[in-house]
Amino acid sequence: MVKKKRVLKTETLIRNTNKRFPGCRAVTDEYGLWYIMDMHGSDTFEEFMIPHTDSERKAWEYGKLTAQTIQNFNRAHPLRDSDGGFSKLKEDDGEFKNARISKRKRNSTKI
Repeated sequence: MVKKKRVLKTETLIRNTNKRFPGCRAVTDEYGLWYIMDMHGSDTFEEFMIPHTDSERKAWEYGKLTAQTIQNFNRAHPLRDSDGGFSKLKEDDGEFKNARISKRKRNSTKI
């Protein structure tokens, strides 16, 4: 039995892309190719070197893919702190990690 590929509605793709890039819209370049522009006027495909497409729907699909990729990078980045930002440097994590481990050792029960 062959599984059917799940096809998302265009409204779903737009909603998913707007969660990551509020106020984004699909626009065409001077060659008639579609891409997603965020509210600041920058091309969202540029960072991941995604080419502009010939259909608006494909542009929204790429926009959703871009939003998912950014989310995955932010989740797994080694310099990310607990707030989701990148304010801590990797060298500073040693003190925090040692304090956390020693606190865990103090709170453990002795057998």
